[in-house]
Amino acid sequence: MRRCLLFFLLFYSFAQAQSLPDLSGYRTSGQKLQRLAELCDSLFFARNLAGERKLASYGLRISPSDDNFNRSRFHFYLGVVHENQVTMDSSEMHYLLSKKYAYLSGNAKRIRNALDRLFIIYSQHVGTTDRSKGVLRESLAFIDSTKNVKEKVALYASVARYYNMIGQYEKQIFYLLKGIEGKKAMIANGLITDREEVVIDLVNLAEVYLDQEKSEKAIQYLGEARPYRDCKMNSV
Repeated sequence: MRRCLLFFLLFYSFAQAQSLPDLSGYRTSGQKLQRLAELCDSLFFARNLAGERKLASYGLRISPSDDNFNRSRFHFYLGVVHENQVTMDSSEMHYLLSKKYAYLSGNAKRIRNALDRLFIIYSQHVGTTDRSKGVLRESLAFIDSTKNVKEKVALYASVARYYNMIGQYEKQIFYLLKGIEGKKAMIANGLITDREEVVIDLVNLAEVYLDQEKSEKAIQYLGEARPYRDCKMNSV
């Protein structure tokens, strides 16, 4: 029985192993790193974190020292890999490094991604109040300074989630509304086509009002969600 168990564990470890991909068909460093990033995304959705860790570590090793964008990207993947560990040390380290290189690269999406994940890991661990407040200050500064409307609007949801966590519901409502109006404007301007996020935000806002026993407000925002939901259903 013990030999069977050992054989199973050995077989399982081989099955989960992720060999490094053959990148010889890609001419430039950028093309190779883009392919590795695409593979990391696929492994994440397949929940193969061991494989993602291997490829992200490899991507980081072969990223040029001055390639801040890719260094940010692969540190982010490694942060994701470590996120479900008992302690947050490794995940936090990689997200902080991802944020550092994101600022150096000037890439708004990478900055927003790192800030969002830091919000999340700090919300899951005690004793991180000061660090959460620091991320909040950075997020608000980013919102005020960035010219990237899409990433600005996406970060409103993270800020709203933070205020919900600490029980400041009026501020949560304020940023939920900012995000909703921003997404509506982007849909109207054709910058985004996915209406589902607006529906989700409006439903979340309605739930906040229901928790406060403000049913009229809740009904109002559920009504606002209907055209976006119906339009999505009609387009299927």
